[in-house]
This record gives sequence, structure tokens and C-alpha cells, in this order.
Amino acid sequence: MLPAHAPPEFQDRSTLWNVEEIEKSSDAQLAREIKVALSVELSRAEHLALVRSFVKDNFVAAGMCADFSASYEVQDQ
Repeated sequence: MLPAHAPPEFQDRSTLWNVEEIEKSSDAQLAREIKVALSVELSRAEHLALVRSFVKDNFVAAGMCADFSASYEVQDQ
């Protein structure tokens, strides 16, 4: 997910994540990681909608590029 001012080539994850090769400042913050746990009562589609909304409102709206992934643990029944 990209803000409007981001270069279109950042749609490619490998380009986005290779910013370390370009950034020269020793104190630059190149990435942030967050982990969330969502209710099992929600569907995967609802999980993705919630995450997309959160990322858009809290990171992309602040001018940051965002990349996220989702993983699901299989629960013993």
C-alpha cells in the first residue's frame, strides 16, 4: 500500500525492501513491524479488510509505504 507521492516502482516488493541499498543516513528508520491478533470469529476476508483499513489509516495516511502479510495458525479442534 502506497501513499500518493510514492514512486510507482515501489509496488514491486523487491524494490520497496531494497531501500537499504539507497538510504545513506545511519539513523534512518527503514521499517516498522507490528503484529496483530484478530478474532477467530471473523472470516479471513474480514481480517484482511480490518488490516488494510488500519494500515491505510495509520501508516499510508502518514506518508509511509506499507507492506503486510497474513498467516493463519491451524487450531486443534
